[in-house]
Amino acid sequence: MTTHPNLSADVRAKELADEYTALAEQAERIKNRQDEIKAILADLLPEGGPAGDYRVTVTRPKRLDAKALEQAFPVTQHPHLYKPSISTAAVRAHIAEVDLAQYMTEGRAQVSIR
Repeated sequence: MTTHPNLSADVRAKELADEYTALAEQAERIKNRQDEIKAILADLLPEGGPAGDYRVTVTRPKRLDAKALEQAFPVTQHPHLYKPSISTAAVRAHIAEVDLAQYMTEGRAQVSIR
């Protein structure tokens, strides 16, 4: 659906919001079905393999358990394994917002449609 450029901004905005909402609902249903299919394929082909004209790859990524590592290698005994980083929450709590203005950056516009 495309809006007609000669329509008023509020009519065009409503049309676009309606279209966006309809597409979001479709996308959610599609994403849920894709996730369901992936789960079934992982059960059917636990090591991956051919599926007709396609090749299914199943991976099981591993990541380090940070909490277990912190217990096994405490910072007091292994400081070389740790890095300091600034806490923006602490900065906001201790420095006036007016003084932080020079450090602000602006990101992309975020649009929410409900």
